[in-house]
Amino acid sequence: MFDDRQLFLKENDVLDDAADPAVIGDDVLRGLFVYWARLRVEQEPPHRDQIDPAEVVQALPFMMLVDVLDNGERFRFRLAGSDVATGVNPTGMILNDAVPPGAYHTHIISHYQPAATRKSALYTVSAYGDVTLDGHAPPTVSRLFLPLS
Repeated sequence: MFDDRQLFLKENDVLDDAADPAVIGDDVLRGLFVYWARLRVEQEPPHRDQIDPAEVVQALPFMMLVDVLDNGERFRFRLAGSDVATGVNPTGMILNDAVPPGAYHTHIISHYQPAATRKSALYTVSAYGDVTLDGHAPPTVSRLFLPLS
């Protein structure tokens, strides 16, 4: 049902901080990654206090701040940008309450859990569905997980 490509952005993997961020296909996400990578010190993620919203204005509608709870077993949506929250705004909700059990929940957890356990970025591209609509490929969603300390 979900066709995923995951690229862990860390040293000795698909893309490290010194590599060409062009592997990130979306301009806004690429710019956000470059900003985040610039704030890293000795491979440690930046602290959330280092993030200046004025520096990432283009990305704000698409951003989510997610708290990692119980060693990556649960997640709380601290903030959801206006273009992320479609239908129900998950701000303040636990992932298990915001996304009902099922295939999509399992799919989302499969991204959040590895992203929570690494100090490196994770870029994913997911195609939803396996049938073309009116000759077009299935819709895709790009996600960029950037840990903060």
